[in-house]
Amino acid sequence: MKLNIQIKEIDFSDVIMKVMPVLREKAPNDGSAISKIISVITQLPAEVICTMLDAVSREDKHEIVALLVRDNHEKLKKMLAQLLKQNDIDVSLDDMTLSDEMEVSIVVSNLNYAALAAKYLPMVRNSFIMDENPATAILTALLKLPGMLLYGALAKIPQDKKDETVAYLVNKNKDKIIAKIEDMLVKQDIHIRLADLKVEV
Repeated sequence: MKLNIQIKEIDFSDVIMKVMPVLREKAPNDGSAISKIISVITQLPAEVICTMLDAVSREDKHEIVALLVRDNHEKLKKMLAQLLKQNDIDVSLDDMTLSDEMEVSIVVSNLNYAALAAKYLPMVRNSFIMDENPATAILTALLKLPGMLLYGALAKIPQDKKDETVAYLVNKNKDKIIAKIEDMLVKQDIHIRLADLKVEV
């Protein structure tokens, strides 16, 4: 299952401050010009770095962030997995890419649907739009079951059917999920506005 997220606006200062420890760790120590530049930049006070970033064009900032993600995607995958786990979303992140146009693509597998239902079931029951798709008819019926019966029933549904249903629910309710993601990131001091979100099975 692939999750595609289009970033609309991003506070680059937040992002750079968050990845600075990764950048320090990854910086080469070979005496080259680039290693010296990285060494100097990573030692600057945060307010100086933010002032420097203000002078960089938006397009160049996009390229810089995309490059940082490409060079550090394994570490960033672990950071994202940890963030998701803190929000009771247990999933394997198989791949993560970020284009220069700020589109994030994340390939996920082994999503723990029981844990997901336990965390987000009230929101699904009360506010998610689930009409217009036969795949959600079973889920709508299951949502009427008590907790333990629901989780047991979810375990018996084939993985591909669960993936299709989740993809439908996410795509149908993307505005609410975008708001949830933005709020989750704000709690990590990362201010991002998303333009779009889509799940492909």
